[in-house]
Amino acid sequence: MSNEIKIGLIQTAVQRLNAENALVRLNKIIDRYGLDQADIIILPELWNSGPLEPGQPPSNRETGKLLQGLLDTARKRDLSIISPMAEPSGRSGSDSMPFNSSYVITPQGLAGIYRKMNLFAPMKEDQLFAPGLWTHPFDIPAGRKIITIAPFICYDLRFPEPARKSVSEGACLLIYSALWPIQRIAHFHSLLKARAVENQCFVAGVNGSGRFGEIQFGGGTALFSPQGEQIATINQGEAAVLTSVDMEEAAKTRAFFSTARPPAKWPPLPESKILDLKTLKKNCSRRRQSGQKMVFTNGCFDILHAGHVDYLYQARRHGDFLVVGLNSDASVRSIKGPSRPINPQDRRAVILAALECVDYVTIFDEDTPWWKL
Repeated sequence: MSNEIKIGLIQTAVQRLNAENALVRLNKIIDRYGLDQADIIILPELWNSGPLEPGQPPSNRETGKLLQGLLDTARKRDLSIISPMAEPSGRSGSDSMPFNSSYVITPQGLAGIYRKMNLFAPMKEDQLFAPGLWTHPFDIPAGRKIITIAPFICYDLRFPEPARKSVSEGACLLIYSALWPIQRIAHFHSLLKARAVENQCFVAGVNGSGRFGEIQFGGGTALFSPQGEQIATINQGEAAVLTSVDMEEAAKTRAFFSTARPPAKWPPLPESKILDLKTLKKNCSRRRQSGQKMVFTNGCFDILHAGHVDYLYQARRHGDFLVVGLNSDASVRSIKGPSRPINPQDRRAVILAALECVDYVTIFDEDTPWWKL
């Protein structure tokens, strides 16, 4: 069986369209550039609407019509479509903000949705969208093969950790759909190449083009090989390109040496996260000086359960690093009586430190921590 697949990159001019016009434009581009021969086509971020404005949430009806049209197109043309667009939340009240999402559409139906994790505050994305979470890679058909992809959106490109996690789970194609401004287009290409080289996989960056309001988007759509070679590109304007790649190239690149899996000595041992107060203060000071926000919580955590874990993960999401103050054995006895704790402080500290969401653990003897970090 051939390992070659055909990828279509579509760089659209940023404009606001209804579902019908968006589908007409997409099918015209597919026909014009011969993309009906593609196994997978990739669209820019918010390709059908451009950036949203406050008070203009996506319409459930329009999104539904567009999604159904894309599903029909994928089935009729026997190709997969990566279509980033605003996703109505389907929720009410304070959680009603939409998501900036990438729909993974195959000839067999909707394979899944990735919701953008990293929202770009300078464009007020954090006021327009709810943040999503990291999503496991998707297996999609490509000709007679199944390939594993990981879609991301724009600002996500500046954060290497989600890409590393996806590649460690088998992704061989990272996709970054973007609305990247022209003044930072050099960063766009540098980061795409870096993601390809460090993960030894194919990386596609598909950007919008043209002016929308006061923003000039940079185009510069590109596809990089696992060796970091730029194997397809579009400069400016609305255009598309169809290119063939040999997916076996990733495996061949990794055969000599592999950086596509987690390092043997990572993550660090839990004990390295357990710090005395003096060391902890130094670490927190360094991180704050770099602009990071600390989250602090404390407790006995004598018998760690699912509620504790959920609570700690939710706490971590309120900042950049999480410090857990742990009541010592003496402190727990003072609060809960002589029969507690069940687990001694050293074991409780190691269990807490083994949680990925916890950055540091420190043990204190007081009933309540009084010190300032």
